[in-house]
Amino acid sequence: MRKQLVRGFYQVCKLIGLFHIARLLTRYELRILCYHGFVLEDENQFRESLFLSRENFEDRIRFIRDKKFPILHLEDALARLRAGTLPSNAVAITIDDGFYSVFAVALDVLRKYHVPATMYLTSYYFLKGTPIFELVVAYMCWKSTKMNVDLSGLGVPEFDAAPACDFERHRRQVIGEKIVAYGNAALDEAGRVELSRRLAERLGVDYDRIAESRILSLVTAKELAAMQEAGIRIGLHSHRHRFPHDHVQARAELEDNRAAVEPVIGKKMVDYLLSER
Repeated sequence: MRKQLVRGFYQVCKLIGLFHIARLLTRYELRILCYHGFVLEDENQFRESLFLSRENFEDRIRFIRDKKFPILHLEDALARLRAGTLPSNAVAITIDDGFYSVFAVALDVLRKYHVPATMYLTSYYFLKGTPIFELVVAYMCWKSTKMNVDLSGLGVPEFDAAPACDFERHRRQVIGEKIVAYGNAALDEAGRVELSRRLAERLGVDYDRIAESRILSLVTAKELAAMQEAGIRIGLHSHRHRFPHDHVQARAELEDNRAAVEPVIGKKMVDYLLSER
């Protein structure tokens, strides 16, 4: 209901000309569009805000092209913004995290319309090649059809001595968050994978099939190199998908990301934190 109301509101705004007015008022500002993952299976039903279908993505790119919005690489757009030479209604497209679906879905659309884009690759799971732990736990909890689940012996102390727990929909997120918190605090990546497998067995979900589908995994080094060759620029991200408030720790995240990605792409990634100072 809320989504329908929001769409209805925007439709009214468009009909009475507010979109056109907004475009005129902001024509000398830079529009930065940020995407994440793209649909390979049912990811959008799991996290609609994170995964976009190819059809919707292509519709948006086609709209931008049809409406004559100049599309620039973010690095170029920022340089022209600072120089005062940014074209009217300029757009930069960015893609965050580096999901496999960017290579499998988005790259084809970007090539088709000759659209430049910048992707920011978080590098911990890029190096590991395993599904993102936080997402795969949440996805399996969402995917399971079981209403009662025995989590004793799972390896998470909070559940070890517990009887079969009520797994109604409103409890799934809480249970998943507790498992993720324990895995991140107490286990290395191999331990988190094993914990995920044990959880999958109890939930009646196939972890190996999820891993093989790569719906929650990142691109490989070979795919990253192919994307760069196709014109996608690779930007600096954090290594562990976190950005501490402490400056030294934040800088370490960036440098760990740089050390993982730059040898693959063969060039230095732009550090916008420093370039903007």
